[in-house]
Amino acid sequence: MKVHLIEGPENAGKSSLIYAQYRRIMNTNQYKLVENHSPQSLDDFIYLIQHTETEKCILFNSATDTFPCIHRMEQFYNTFKRVYNIVTVVSSNRDINSHAGKHKRVRNFANNIITYSSDLIITDLTKLHNNI
Repeated sequence: MKVHLIEGPENAGKSSLIYAQYRRIMNTNQYKLVENHSPQSLDDFIYLIQHTETEKCILFNSATDTFPCIHRMEQFYNTFKRVYNIVTVVSSNRDINSHAGKHKRVRNFANNIITYSSDLIITDLTKLHNNI
């Protein structure tokens, strides 16, 4: 499984970037939404989408800035990994210096992690777009 982490400080646009990528991929009409946890704001969403032909799935998660958010993502993933072939996870992560414990827990989620800095949001958007 490949994990893409968008890293940066609070209010840097991490969740907005993840949501934009989710919408971009859904607009291709090659994926369908199969599971979700979607409250009323961009602050706390999880979308699991499945390719209509290959059945490979991408999990989009907005928040990993608190231990409950990380736990919710882990539970969501563990619940649905038995049902769906989740090959990619796209999530956010606060800066390593200010949230070291949380950062380590997110990083322990998978071995193949690609990180993007929200400081370079335009460059990273292109990289993320090309790698999902």
